[in-house]
Amino acid sequence: MKPKRIFPILQPVLAAAVLATAAHGEDAHKAGAAHGPATTEPAAPYKLPDAEAPHAHVEKFGGHEQERRYGTLEQRWKARLQDARQAEKLGRDEEAEKILWELSGPPYSESLNRDAYPILIDYYAKRGQRVKLIELYEKFSTSYPQDPELPEVFFRLGNLYREFGAYELAQSRFYNVLSTTLRSARTEAEKEEFRQTSLRAQIEIADIYLELGNHEKATQFFDRLLRLDDLDPANVARAEFKRAYAKYNVAKDLDGRVEQARSELNQYLFEKTETAAKEAGADGIAALDASKDARVLALEARENRAKTDRNKAIAQVIAYLMDCGPASQPFYEAYPDHEHAPEAHYLLATVYKWQDTESSRKKAHDEVVRLLEKANKGIRSKRVTLSQDHAVSLKFIWDGARNTWLTANGREASQQELARIGQALPASPSKTEVFLSAQQSNPEVYVWDKDAEAWEDAGGKAVDADTLARISEKIDLWVSWQKKAGNQLANEYFENGKNIDAIGIYQKLLALDSTPKWQAPIVYQLGLCFERIGGKEYNPKAIEAYEILTVPDKNPRNWADWSKKMEADLGDSAKDIDANLASIVQNQEQFIYRMAEWRLRNLRWNRGAANEVKRYEIK
Repeated sequence: MKPKRIFPILQPVLAAAVLATAAHGEDAHKAGAAHGPATTEPAAPYKLPDAEAPHAHVEKFGGHEQERRYGTLEQRWKARLQDARQAEKLGRDEEAEKILWELSGPPYSESLNRDAYPILIDYYAKRGQRVKLIELYEKFSTSYPQDPELPEVFFRLGNLYREFGAYELAQSRFYNVLSTTLRSARTEAEKEEFRQTSLRAQIEIADIYLELGNHEKATQFFDRLLRLDDLDPANVARAEFKRAYAKYNVAKDLDGRVEQARSELNQYLFEKTETAAKEAGADGIAALDASKDARVLALEARENRAKTDRNKAIAQVIAYLMDCGPASQPFYEAYPDHEHAPEAHYLLATVYKWQDTESSRKKAHDEVVRLLEKANKGIRSKRVTLSQDHAVSLKFIWDGARNTWLTANGREASQQELARIGQALPASPSKTEVFLSAQQSNPEVYVWDKDAEAWEDAGGKAVDADTLARISEKIDLWVSWQKKAGNQLANEYFENGKNIDAIGIYQKLLALDSTPKWQAPIVYQLGLCFERIGGKEYNPKAIEAYEILTVPDKNPRNWADWSKKMEADLGDSAKDIDANLASIVQNQEQFIYRMAEWRLRNLRWNRGAANEVKRYEIK
């Protein structure tokens, strides 16, 4: 008979990666039969049996005014359990805990000792005592090294250690899962269950390698996971992105080595040139033949090696992110509703910039523009797609307490899935577990109705509160990556003097957020770009940008008199133009206001002076 499952789900305590387990089975560890009829011979003095004895004897315990008699130690065990439950109800937790620990040791049988563990686990889980849980799981693993529940025990230990930041211990326990899974032959249902536990452990091991900065090892583990034929779609998407992210960090480290070697080379050449100049004297000619310098050659060779390795890693990142899903699409197209879809755009743009060629720089620009032009961009969104299934699993488990079927991730089965489960039940080897082939549902499309100022589904019906919350969450996720990628690219263009390119990106960034805290710095940067280009076409645009920042009547409606507030906050200092603005202003917005005011006056003065010059030239 299948052993009793002893470990219930501890969702408040364990990490989100711990999946639901099957319901408890029947107790297979009953004590032996009671003794036969009482003998007529005089009774021997009472003595507790040895811990290894069958425990089939009559026993008396109690004292004072209460004395109770039980036929077996199993009955005593159950009675003491009731005592613990009663003490817990009355708030006597220390007493209850002491009794529960008694139930896990002698004189009770090993099977009863084992049955005490889920009760202790539940006790500590309710109280959030994770250290006690770790102690309990570790004790169980040493007491029952051949127990079929051991892989799940090690998996939960790994999650608990990970929560405490003990990554090496966590990884050790996840590796224990892989070794215990292969110990002995089991039923097909048990083999499938342990295969799922092993799979989850491999995912956690890869994640820990990623967190510890061992990116090459993490890449290898995620790559190994993706070679499995029956990995469910949710974990396929997760593994595909994290494999690319791990390799991205490898490329990032190598790019740092390239920059370090280049910096050392430039510094060395500078010092050698200075030394040569001093040796040549005031009238001499300093000459440095770098092609014959051993140090220069060594640094150049080191830079080239790092660059070659970096470019290989970059090529792998691009391949990983551009060949995803069953249709071999870019990640953000294969999984448009995935939480990492916007980040995939950002990673691609970054590695393209690292390649530092004319074609790669254009690809980086196009990738950022593609990200900024996605439909999911804040208040100006017109269309958003949401997947109905956040996670798709092949396994469904019957939850008797909730009287429904759950996925391996704990989600209730949909009506469509329930229908498929009903069809699969006759052929299923277990009445509490069903395995279905993966089936992705079509994503739902929602459209913004500008007139009604509401989100609607494809049929024109306003969305409910839950859907609206999901839409908002999706928009916020995309906007954060759009801001980061767009800001970086626009500022790089500005610093490199590519003002037209910078203007194009800054204008797209304005649409992401309507607050003055976000828009005011961008308007100021636009003013600087217009001023740099200058001339009859762009100077008026610069003046217009600075007036938006400083003239209350020209503030956008959603800014709520931002300029008036800035002037009031600055007080009398706003009337004076001080060269040391940083000593006057208190925050970025006030600094922008003062600088815009100063530049506006300067532009107006220059325009007036130019007009005066022309007037005199005409005369």
